[in-house]
Amino acid sequence: MHHEHRNIDNPVEAIVEEAMLHYDAVVIGAGHGLDGGFGPLVEDVLSRCPIPVVVVRPPRRSSGLPWAFARGLVPVNGALSSRPAQEVAGYISSRIGTRLSFLHVSAEPVNVVESVLGDHSPHDRQARNILHEAAALATTAGANFSAIVEHADNPAGQIAASADELDVDVVVVSGRSRTNAGRLSLGQTIPAVLRSIDCTIVAVLVPEPSVTDATEAPVAELLPADEPVGPDPVLVP
Repeated sequence: MHHEHRNIDNPVEAIVEEAMLHYDAVVIGAGHGLDGGFGPLVEDVLSRCPIPVVVVRPPRRSSGLPWAFARGLVPVNGALSSRPAQEVAGYISSRIGTRLSFLHVSAEPVNVVESVLGDHSPHDRQARNILHEAAALATTAGANFSAIVEHADNPAGQIAASADELDVDVVVVSGRSRTNAGRLSLGQTIPAVLRSIDCTIVAVLVPEPSVTDATEAPVAELLPADEPVGPDPVLVP
C-alpha cells in the first residue's frame, strides 16, 4: 500500500487526476450530508471520476469495533449494476466472516406458499434466478450467506425495514452514477437508503459513460465478466 500526502487547494481535482493514472477504483470515506447524502466533496468526486468509486459511510453513532461486521445486507435485483455490491460483500464475508443476507424485493404479491408458511425463500422463477446468481458469486468467494425474498412496492423502504429487522452492521449496495445537466444522479433507491439507514453503508458506484462519447466502453465492460462456478449453490433460508 502506498501513502502520499499532498498540500492542495482542490482535493476533488487531485483525486480525479490521480484516478486517471490506471487505477481500477477509488475508495473514499463519506460523512452525512445535510440532505442525507454523501456530502458535497464525495458527490463532486462521483460526478467527475471516470472509474468506479467505493464510498464508505459509517453510522452517526458507532458502537463496537470498526469494521467488525457480524451481519450484512446486500440487496439484489438481477441487474448488472447490482453485481459489484455482491462481489465486495462476498470479499468482506470471506475475510472476516460476516454473515450476509441477500435480499430480493419483489413487487409481485405474496403467493400461496409464502402466505401459508410464512416462508421467505424464493418460489417464483425470477426470484430464484436472481438469488441463484447471487449465491453462485458468494459461493465462489467463500462467503457466509443466506437468501430472502420480501414483497413491497418500495424497495428502499423494504431494504431499511430488513436492515432493522436483521440488525445488520453493514449494508452493501451498488449502482450507476450519472450526471444530468451538471448534477449527480444516483437513481432513486440508493439516495433513499442513505436517508433511512444509519449503519455502515458501502456503495459501489460505476460511472455511466456518456452516450455521445463513442470512445468510452459501455457499462457492462466496466464491470467484471461472469466467471464459471461449480455445482449449484444451496440457498440457506
